[in-house]
Amino acid sequence: MPPVAHALTDTDAAPKAQQADRTRRAICEAAIACLDEMGYADTSLARIQERAGLSRGALTHHFPSKEDLIAATLDMLLARSVMSAARLERMPWRKLADKDAQVRAHLKWLWERLVRTPEGRALVEILIAARTDKALSKRTAKSLIAWNARMGEAVVEVYQSPGLDDRDVETLWAICRVFMRGMILHERFTRTRAEGTEIVDRFIDLVAPHLKLR
Repeated sequence: MPPVAHALTDTDAAPKAQQADRTRRAICEAAIACLDEMGYADTSLARIQERAGLSRGALTHHFPSKEDLIAATLDMLLARSVMSAARLERMPWRKLADKDAQVRAHLKWLWERLVRTPEGRALVEILIAARTDKALSKRTAKSLIAWNARMGEAVVEVYQSPGLDDRDVETLWAICRVFMRGMILHERFTRTRAEGTEIVDRFIDLVAPHLKLR
């Protein structure tokens, strides 16, 4: 009789699942780098595979198509940028004594650490591609809408505003995100990187007085 195969125990399965998660993250990180450096159109599975240092079979085992990979990469990017009161409490700028200075520092952090980064530029590439790619648009729509709703809930837990209701605060923060993502494209119109920084700093000057930390 042939030997009986033993079922995987939880102990056996855990390292395999962890390795699979690490591989998926590495592939998504490679996709982010390619999107940032080459743009969506030139980001192919072959280039991502080369960047990740994996075989084609290993990549397609986790992500059979470019659409699958870009959708997973988007989910990872969105998860990294979710705001929460607990997360903000760990930020260095929360130690500033002046509450207004904290608001300004948070907005500057949003620009420098989330938007004007390889991750931020990769997200913009995905959003632009999804505008005309119907399959990608359909695949990513639920994630984007759910993330936006989650961000809106988080914003009103953290911020309030004199003379504005919670809905207005949510909208104001959305305007900040839209502006900063737009600045990724607008920087093509500026002569130096410093010009983009000056525009963002002035925007923060205009917006910050309307936001107060709870």
